Amino acid sequence: MRMGEGYLMQWITFTGLLLGSAIGAWNLSFWGPFSIESSPIIFIPDYLGWPGTIALYFSLIAALYALALWYERGSLNSVKFKLLNLSSLQSGLKSSAETISSGGNWSYALGAVALALTGTLLFGFWGKPAGITSGLTHLAGWLSCRINLSPCDWYYFTELIYLESRRIYLEHPKLYFSIALITGSLFASLLHREFRIRRPKSAIFIFSALFGGTLLGYSSRVAMGCNFGGFWSGASSFSLHAWVFGLFILIGAYLGGKVFMRFLV
Repeated sequence: MRMGEGYLMQWITFTGLLLGSAIGAWNLSFWGPFSIESSPIIFIPDYLGWPGTIALYFSLIAALYALALWYERGSLNSVKFKLLNLSSLQSGLKSSAETISSGGNWSYALGAVALALTGTLLFGFWGKPAGITSGLTHLAGWLSCRINLSPCDWYYFTELIYLESRRIYLEHPKLYFSIALITGSLFASLLHREFRIRRPKSAIFIFSALFGGTLLGYSSRVAMGCNFGGFWSGASSFSLHAWVFGLFILIGAYLGGKVFMRFLV
């Protein structure tokens, strides 16, 4: 999304992401037999049933929401919850329609609903949850072919994707989903007159963007997804791995934030 808003630093990050994705796709020949092949697939409703799973999810979401409010405000005493009724639902729908038609700023709630609908439609058309980095890994594979590497022999493409050597890497639909995200971000930033070219502040920002992007690409392949496909799509598909993934995202983001504030700001 930052790429579409004109941030050159994120274009450098994207370059590192493609490099890391290629390395990760190749290095899965180690991680696959070591861990991935022997890891169980845990679909939560198989263990808790649908009523238990739905109750657990609503409890987790409510707890995370309360935690976020407490962290932001220092107290939950000022929080007032209102029961949803027909009139408030109609008012919310009318307000959302006016926001969309006028090109106004979307609320987080409206954005969340749009993401949920988008994820549902993508699942209906593709038969798989939404994701990003798998499409970008195919782009990295295509670029690898251009420099005379043989990605069709890599574990990711042979054991996980079953990519035939004659198939074109650029056919992967999730690659076009990534292009659509950049295009949508560009359109939104132009609509709100926020687009402008933003250059990195210094050489250390360029290095951190390239290094961080490479780590992102590599780790997304090792974890079989980024925060989008690994957590958002995984959690909505009731897979236990998404919550483990999400927990370590929080830990990693906290530590990464400390590094950012210490060395870059």
